[in-house]
Amino acid sequence: MRPIASALNTPYRPVKLGRDDIADIVALERECFAVPWSATQYHQAFGHKTFVVYGLRADGCLAAYLAYAELTREMEIFNLGVRAAHRRQGLAKALLGRVLARCAKLGVREGFLEVRASNLAALNLYGMYGFTVAGRRKNYYPDNSEDALVMRLDIPCPG
Repeated sequence: MRPIASALNTPYRPVKLGRDDIADIVALERECFAVPWSATQYHQAFGHKTFVVYGLRADGCLAAYLAYAELTREMEIFNLGVRAAHRRQGLAKALLGRVLARCAKLGVREGFLEVRASNLAALNLYGMYGFTVAGRRKNYYPDNSEDALVMRLDIPCPG
């Protein structure tokens, strides 16, 4: 797998994030989501060995991140956010590709996520990687009662 910085031909540096990065993650959450996770939720999540967050930094700034659970045979994406000033540069695509490649190498065979039914950019991104709609959660989001689409992916064995 090519490093993200060279794949994007940009100064973005991929990093695995941890508890020391919670303030940066939460600040980006607040910029990206109507109902962001709190610092407490991230502290609790980092207490689980299956919880993983990868990010992209440029000049010390967290430009993008992807939080997910990495289980034995499946993974679930929780949040994928890109700072507004860094959007439309392929960061979400690069992070998602990196995470899916990692999961494939670890033997993970299924991926899941929930996404707002109106989030066309995210639906297009996930569709590019082969995620398909597997269900709908009615009135899922508390800020506006929007439905969530449940998406699923068969992760191929690395070859």
